[in-house]
Amino acid sequence: MANKKKPLPSRMERSTFEAYAGLTVAILTVVLPMSWQLRAALWATLCLIYGDFAWRSLVTSEWRRFWKVILTAVVVGLIGWAGWTNVQHQIREEDLPPITSFVLTTGPVNEVRNLTTLIPRSPSDPVIVQSGVAANFLIANGDALIKTRYAARKYRLVAISFFYDGLIDARDVKDLSKSGAFDISKGEITLRIPWTDQYLRRFLRGDRGTNYYLLLVPKNLSPSDFDTIRQATEKGAIVLQHTSGTP
Repeated sequence: MANKKKPLPSRMERSTFEAYAGLTVAILTVVLPMSWQLRAALWATLCLIYGDFAWRSLVTSEWRRFWKVILTAVVVGLIGWAGWTNVQHQIREEDLPPITSFVLTTGPVNEVRNLTTLIPRSPSDPVIVQSGVAANFLIANGDALIKTRYAARKYRLVAISFFYDGLIDARDVKDLSKSGAFDISKGEITLRIPWTDQYLRRFLRGDRGTNYYLLLVPKNLSPSDFDTIRQATEKGAIVLQHTSGTP
């Protein structure tokens, strides 16, 4: 007597299996720590599972081919976009320098000791520096930053200083004294931060206690492209460390 062939799984059984398989893979992707390569593979698996589910499900089984193609493309596209964003974020997190002390020291440059200014005749006129240099400095730990090629290849350093009165979020303060953008290299990296006119005015009236921020800024982003720290981070910058110091 000939062996009977095993019946093929029904469309409903297949859809149920794919739904549970996709849910399991999604949970594993979110919950378990793993390398970005394995996470990318699991996201690709999710695209295949739910793409097939969208094509063969009970709901779409009677649809015209055109609409099934559209739905499948949308499902795969959305999952693929979510996966790509997630994996890119993990790659950046894995390749950034380890958490350590990136700021070695801060303060006013030596030339501030010789600072003399000409008081403007009206509040709208800038303060004129007659001698000395009105600037702060921040020394960054290049050895800690250079440990990963990604940071040095994709970013430069920008230092920021400002007086903070606590009335708004520090990331929304607009009167920022900013350094230029510096390449990441080994050893100590000294970033000079020229004072803005507003910072100079507050210093002359006796304000003290400066906030310092060290940013990783994408190489296509100039310090002049943002007015606040929040704007900088929204454009791809990363706050490495912030501290306070003199003046």
